[in-house]
Amino acid sequence: MKKLNAKQYAHLLDQVTEGKSKAELPVVIKGFTTLLLRRHQLNLKDRIIQEYNLLFQEKTGRYLAQVTTVKKLSDSAIQDINNRLKGAFGYQVEIEEKLDPDLIGGFTIQVKDTVIDASVKSLLQTLRSKMVNS
Repeated sequence: MKKLNAKQYAHLLDQVTEGKSKAELPVVIKGFTTLLLRRHQLNLKDRIIQEYNLLFQEKTGRYLAQVTTVKKLSDSAIQDINNRLKGAFGYQVEIEEKLDPDLIGGFTIQVKDTVIDASVKSLLQTLRSKMVNS
């Protein structure tokens, strides 16, 4: 039997969970996990989850935007970012905030495969690279 990739498994998971009640889902997920074990592809689980989340976001029209900053953002800053992302991408986003002191300052935003890096860390790396290559 041909091995499937993570995206194909995500579509399969979507098909087998479609229309299932909350009570039925644990049984379906257990069966899906057993399938991965039998096919020696449990190592794909994290990628399958990512692909499934993307598929779910596409179906619902709501995408996850991971915003990484040095310190917690205010509610008004989150709302401003949300409005700007909706304007830039043309669809509703749900903000997931992540803290990373290594950024030094600024922020990074990831929506689907797009990354916006406005961090001080990135700026310093770029300057360093330009100075070394000059």
